[in-house]
Amino acid sequence: MTQRNDGGPAFPVPGQSQLPNDQFLHPHHGMSLRDYFAAQAMPEVWRDIPEDANRLQALSYLGRRSYEMADAMLAARERT
Repeated sequence: MTQRNDGGPAFPVPGQSQLPNDQFLHPHHGMSLRDYFAAQAMPEVWRDIPEDANRLQALSYLGRRSYEMADAMLAARERT
């Protein structure tokens, strides 16, 4: 299975290394850039959903479409 490009960490916060080789004992990478892009796309996607839509279907569409947009943004980053 191929691994999906998640863009790496959106807001990397290096942990404090206490190891002699400067490796992190507990690195904290935060959310992925893909997750961040999807979260930013959600309000725009939400506007496209009719008010009388089935709630479960609407939420499924929201998540699916937001990540599709995030994947498109990551692909555009690779082309530039």
